[in-house]
Amino acid sequence: MRSRLLSAAACCAVAAGSLSPQAPAAAAGPARITTVVRDARTGVPVPGVTVHAIAAQDRFADLWGARASSDGAGIATFDGLTPGRYSFFVQPGDAEHGMQWLGVRGGTGDRDAALVVDAPAAGVLTLPDVRLDPAGTVTGTLTEAATGAPVTAQVSVASMDPLWQETTPNVVGAGRYTFPALGPYGWKLFVMPDGTAGPTGRVAAQWSGGATDRRRAHRIRVVAGRTTVADQRLRVGTVVSGNAVGGTPDQPVTGPVYALHAGTHEIMAVSDTPDSTRYVVRLLPGQRVKLCIGRTWCYPGGADLDHATAIPIGRRPLVVDFPGLGGPVPQLSRAGPVL
Repeated sequence: MRSRLLSAAACCAVAAGSLSPQAPAAAAGPARITTVVRDARTGVPVPGVTVHAIAAQDRFADLWGARASSDGAGIATFDGLTPGRYSFFVQPGDAEHGMQWLGVRGGTGDRDAALVVDAPAAGVLTLPDVRLDPAGTVTGTLTEAATGAPVTAQVSVASMDPLWQETTPNVVGAGRYTFPALGPYGWKLFVMPDGTAGPTGRVAAQWSGGATDRRRAHRIRVVAGRTTVADQRLRVGTVVSGNAVGGTPDQPVTGPVYALHAGTHEIMAVSDTPDSTRYVVRLLPGQRVKLCIGRTWCYPGGADLDHATAIPIGRRPLVVDFPGLGGPVPQLSRAGPVL
């Protein structure tokens, strides 16, 4: 399902609430966005629930950003949110209710089905009520597909930056994972192997069902009050490596190299080699990625993410060198045996 975009410029009636600017166009001062958090069954307001505003362009759910906690009346309020497009991730503060993305008519486990709003520069925007459903759990094994060997990995509700794993709800499993407190919806889970899909392991990051693309991921159906079994069999990744220095002699650019899916710009691997002038990542074949130093200085030659080269990943190891300090962009090269 495509995300639903609702603007502060128009009033839209929806089943779970309304999206309505309440201040005149000439109103001064920062904008306010508000919602009421309720128990879906009883309608009773629920305090102590954290609502996170996730910028639509952020392809991992950075929960260190804007957040609001529901008060005794269940009201959560954002004051002065930077104008832009947002969706909202909800984390209850109790064991009874499950997490959710705020949808147009209740919660969802699919970010693509979440409500997306245009935050105004001024005035008041009322979101649909957050309707909290009972929680369920997902559990399963984490193994290497080819050998059955146990794998240590982080399992998260969205693409995550493994160097900042606290910013996205996730659990860590060694051969087995258990993810509690999920709302009773279909969830697409992201599995990032230990070592950030770098040189310390064999397997690569994937979405549930073995997908390289969130849009093709298998939805795992969570049932309230029950445990769903969803084993994750991780495949061996193709090695992609190279020089990780860019910029100029006056302004060198170094840092971790991010491999981002070319279609969604979501993180698929991050280099974790101690030598910051080289990088190594493992990626599933059959996808196209963009490589960026620090997520901003991208191949080739410092392009921004939108204009970076989309590099196809096959089964043969691939060398992609950044140009060094002002040098020419090297050609891609494939070396080594097919996986």
